[in-house]
Amino acid sequence: ETLTFRSTISSKLLLEAARTNVARESEGLTNGPYWGLSGSSLVADNNASPDGLITADKFLESATTAEHEVHQTITAFVADSTVHAFSVFFKANGRTWIYLQARRKDNTYASVYVNCTGAGTVGTATNTVSASVQQCASNWYRATLVFNTLTGVADVTLWCQTANADGGKSYAGDGASGGWFWGVVCEAGAFSTSYIKTVGGSVTRSADIVTSLLTSLEGGFSAATGTLYAD
Repeated sequence: ETLTFRSTISSKLLLEAARTNVARESEGLTNGPYWGLSGSSLVADNNASPDGLITADKFLESATTAEHEVHQTITAFVADSTVHAFSVFFKANGRTWIYLQARRKDNTYASVYVNCTGAGTVGTATNTVSASVQQCASNWYRATLVFNTLTGVADVTLWCQTANADGGKSYAGDGASGGWFWGVVCEAGAFSTSYIKTVGGSVTRSADIVTSLLTSLEGGFSAATGTLYAD
């Protein structure tokens, strides 16, 4: 995206590099060709998502002792030994802990438990580059697992699960608890960026570019002096 900056007061802009989301159907977790379920069920478009639209899928654990999860295989879209940020938005409904897991190409797993209450808490993490959680509006949280794909022949697969505690990915479900999952992203890079929606295939967001009219700068333009600050 290219932006023309005409502000005459101090302002801030979020500028992001190009990124590609390789998780297909990022909002449509009920879409069978891309997502699989175990120990759970989904109700499509059941709640308002972080963008305000009714596109969040309700995730219900089954009344069995098992792992309660939804998963997608992305092997064809990721290269060997590359760092990827896997993220998802979650809103609790009876379960406040979630578990994100990624199978790597050497058939080992990277994973993290996240508690989606208060400011959000990162629990036990295994084989991660990093892990984080961001508190969002309306009791939504964005959890991120950063992992290296490594090398090998195993399918790279992403799992979104509920848990009953830190370390409790397999538990006796009650058939009613769970939450809402929305906005799954898996992008090459060491951190998550702004959400990128996908439907039937991967989507690339172009790099942000900003331009400024020199005559619009606060205090006027000087050909002799000036400072540009970025972080």
